[in-house]
Amino acid sequence: MVGTRFPVILAGTLLLASVGPLSAQTTAPATRPVLTDIEVALARELPAFDADNLPFGQCVATLRDAANMNVAVNWPALTAAGVSRATPITLRLRKVPAEAALRALLEVAPHKADAHLNYLVGGGAVEITTTEQLAAGAVTRLADVARILALR
Repeated sequence: MVGTRFPVILAGTLLLASVGPLSAQTTAPATRPVLTDIEVALARELPAFDADNLPFGQCVATLRDAANMNVAVNWPALTAAGVSRATPITLRLRKVPAEAALRALLEVAPHKADAHLNYLVGGGAVEITTTEQLAAGAVTRLADVARILALR
C-alpha cells in the first residue's frame, strides 16, 4: 500500500506545481485607459489633407471638420506672430493622424522669425496659439501620463 500512495502524492504535487503558474496568468488583464474625445480626435487618421494656397483659417476649419474636434484659435496671438486668417498655406499629407497634420500646419505657416506657433490640448478642445502666449499663461500641473504612453 505504501507503493500506491507515493505516486498519488507525487502526481498531486506535480499537479499543484503546474497549476501555480497558470493561476498567476489568469489575473485580470490590465485595462487600457479611457481616452477623451479630443485624444481620440487627435489620433484619428486622416486619409488626406490637401491645401494648395489655402487660407490658414480655412485650413484650420478643414482639419477641425476632418478630425471632428473642437478647435479654438487665439487670433490676436497669431496676428502678433504674423499669421492671419488669410495667410496662404500649401501642404499635402497622406494617411497621417490629425495631430501630425496640425503640427505640420503650424510648421509650414509663414510667421515672424521670433514667433513660434503651438497648440494646447485641454477642456475638450485644441487651442492654436503661440509658444510665447502659452508661456505667459503657464501653469504647472501634475498629470497621469499612462494615457499618453498607452497610445504608443
